[in-house]
Amino acid sequence: MKILIKSLLCTVFLSNIAFADDLSQFNTQIQNQMKQMQTQQQQQVQQLNTQLQAQIKKVQADLQQQIQTMNTQLQNQIKTTQSQLQTQIQTVNSQVQQLQKK
Repeated sequence: MKILIKSLLCTVFLSNIAFADDLSQFNTQIQNQMKQMQTQQQQQVQQLNTQLQAQIKKVQADLQQQIQTMNTQLQNQIKTTQSQLQTQIQTVNSQVQQLQKK
């Protein structure tokens, strides 16, 4: 009977050791998978950041181009308006001089 109990205890003990070993291996696999997932996520985040930075630079360049175009148009309008005003002033001055001569 004692031998049977000892045999059962040894079997349970060995079974526990095997279970602990399996559990340890499973734990290691999970940790490795988590590390791989973290690495993949970091790579994806870096790729998204790179894409976002490129898009931001493009938007900035587009906006700068639009601003330069609008500035050029505005400067041209100002020059045209100045020219028209100078012509009107000369016309008025000429009319005033003619009126003064009369």
